Amino acid sequence: MVDRPLATQASVILNTGLKGFDALIGSQIELIEPGRAVFNLRVEEKHMNPMGFMHGGVLLAMADAAAGCACSYEPTVCPTVEGKLNFILPCHLGDTLTVEGRELRHGRTLLNCEVKAWNQHGKLVAAGLFSYIISRRPMPTGDAL
Repeated sequence: MVDRPLATQASVILNTGLKGFDALIGSQIELIEPGRAVFNLRVEEKHMNPMGFMHGGVLLAMADAAAGCACSYEPTVCPTVEGKLNFILPCHLGDTLTVEGRELRHGRTLLNCEVKAWNQHGKLVAAGLFSYIISRRPMPTGDAL
């Protein structure tokens, strides 16, 4: 019998692609590696708020996903404990966003990650911090994925 490495949240996402809300908004994975993840998005009409800018919830969802993937190399589920994102500049229709999460600290029970988002001009549009708890519940395998 061959020992197989335990699945992690990041490895499951890399194998199956984005699902759920992240797929619905159109996030694209550029990179996921231990301690770092980068996602991209082209701002479309469906992302806009009534004031004519991208809805902050879209950027917050991308930030959570990128930060979570950057520090999801545990063989257990690591749900979000909290997240904070400062919106620095508005995002406009047609903008291309890059959102990067970087692990800051990998503790015994908590993972901490910073996240930054830039537009296609290299201007910082948002920055924040997210925390995730290392649970004892193993990642699902097989049909449960």
